[in-house]
Amino acid sequence: MSDYGAEESWRESCDSSDVMQKELEDLAKLLRADGTHVLDDTCKLSLSASLLRKINNRSNILQQQQRRWRREMPSADFLCDFMRRTRALKLCDDDCHGSNDEGDEEFVDLRLFDNLRLLELHRLSVLTVKGLEALRSQIEYVKCVRSVNGGGVGGGLQEMLEGCGADKATGYAWRALRGAVFRHNRLVKLDGSLRLAPHLESLDVSYNRIGDNIGPLICLPKLKHLNLANNRIASLKTLRLTVDLQVLILRNNLIDDIEQLSGLDGLRELDLRCNCLWDFDSLLPLSKMPSLRRLSLLGNPLSCDPNYRSKTCRYLNVSRIRTLSSPPPDDDVLLLDDLRLNEQELQNIGSYVPTIPSSSSQSQCVEQAFDDDDDITAEEHEESSVLGGGRLRAALLLDLQIQMQDSGFVADQRPVSPSQSIGSVGSLMLEHEPLMLRTNRYSGSDIEILSNPSQSSIEVLQQPMVAIPPNHLQRQHFS
Repeated sequence: MSDYGAEESWRESCDSSDVMQKELEDLAKLLRADGTHVLDDTCKLSLSASLLRKINNRSNILQQQQRRWRREMPSADFLCDFMRRTRALKLCDDDCHGSNDEGDEEFVDLRLFDNLRLLELHRLSVLTVKGLEALRSQIEYVKCVRSVNGGGVGGGLQEMLEGCGADKATGYAWRALRGAVFRHNRLVKLDGSLRLAPHLESLDVSYNRIGDNIGPLICLPKLKHLNLANNRIASLKTLRLTVDLQVLILRNNLIDDIEQLSGLDGLRELDLRCNCLWDFDSLLPLSKMPSLRRLSLLGNPLSCDPNYRSKTCRYLNVSRIRTLSSPPPDDDVLLLDDLRLNEQELQNIGSYVPTIPSSSSQSQCVEQAFDDDDDITAEEHEESSVLGGGRLRAALLLDLQIQMQDSGFVADQRPVSPSQSIGSVGSLMLEHEPLMLRTNRYSGSDIEILSNPSQSSIEVLQQPMVAIPPNHLQRQHFS
């Protein structure tokens, strides 16, 4: 009786037993031949959602049936064991789950992947994924492309970080998570669920609709790599970043002021291409970035200036003069728009001097001082020499005297030296340790497994994949 019931369960579990059996046999054959690349972390296993459902289906049967059924399904036993040893998994939607009649089969269950460290979802909604709650304490890298619902209550990053997809879990920290990618998800904001990833070092939320809702980034104290490209950001006033940030990507936004970036001492790469920066004075915060090695500004209105590169160098931190006085190593070369600076541009580094705004009355006073030197005493000439000498300094001193008289100051009560009323600006020299970016062992190559493994191909590359930061943002000088 029990054997008869098991056989009926087996025949009802799939539409075509022969087709499913052949698919799983082909998959097992493929993994026996090249599965070692997955198990040694040089490749990640790529499966369609429908094929993983079939593997889960066979796993359920193996757990319920007697030994003789295991002997008739050796491929299923091998596949279940392989899944448990897999550390890097990529799941893709093949639009097949909608054709199933049973409600439970629309979900993708990760319960077989006990040792999972890297998870990628492509066009597969996180709300159809089960088993994330049990894995979130061990996953180190997660990537969701067109997989997160961008709007609505409870949507956005909360679906993944807080709710754990279909598990509908409560907030609990992702203790091992170091890298996260949420591209092309139509996110309209960054929410407080980021607090559940306190050890996150790399975050990519490019190609969304976040706008100026970027305040929750303050919840990431260990963040080193941030990509906010293509997000319709117009203002950085709510941006609060750790001083340990090393790479910041802000290209293709609407930014016209970067004052909020001032003080990022550890920043090594800044990408501001295709924004709305038109005034060179808006680049003044660059003078407070002593570790900057790579700067990109092409596509901004100011880049149309014929002397754009030379003028930009005036705002760079003066400590770069000391660094570039002798040939630096390749990983310490300062690049502007991916090009090295020439000799003239190197000489312009840190040469910016703020201009003193003047009214029309002050301009007339300066012109009069140039025409009549007799009005300036020898003592005032001596005081003006402290500021650099010349008629212009004397004219400014005369203008200062007139302003004090208008304010009620008596001549003998003015400061003895102009240095008492006019401050000087110094440059801060800081030394920083070289950048070290975290990489892991997972490869960027896939073993692609589609719904029909007999039509699949295997591509195995030996080039290691960089999980933190993602591949498309890694620079050679960081290696």
